[in-house]
Amino acid sequence: MAWWGAMLWGGFGGLFVVLADLVLTQRSSGRKPWGVRGVPGELSSYLVALVARVIIGGGLAWACSGLLPTPPVGPFYALALGVGAPLVAEKLAAIALALLPPTSTSERPSETEQQR
Repeated sequence: MAWWGAMLWGGFGGLFVVLADLVLTQRSSGRKPWGVRGVPGELSSYLVALVARVIIGGGLAWACSGLLPTPPVGPFYALALGVGAPLVAEKLAAIALALLPPTSTSERPSETEQQR
């Protein structure tokens, strides 16, 4: 699959999650999520979430499609990456932080030095 195909399927996976949340919330409450009591947010926050999920899902599927010379990224694989993109990004960030060298506390200025 071409990189752009993987990116489109990954973006569709991200879109699917946001729209499924929208439908489930509307079905359970009878109203749109941004009008439900106890659910924070407005329409603008849902639109930001939708755009972010599409970009993150498409970007992750695109990145994974270029890992190997002949990548085995099919439509279902790219769609699954789009659906799980936030979790995958969270785990990759945790791994990256674990690989960073630890900073010693002696290098940090003490609280009394910071106040001066």
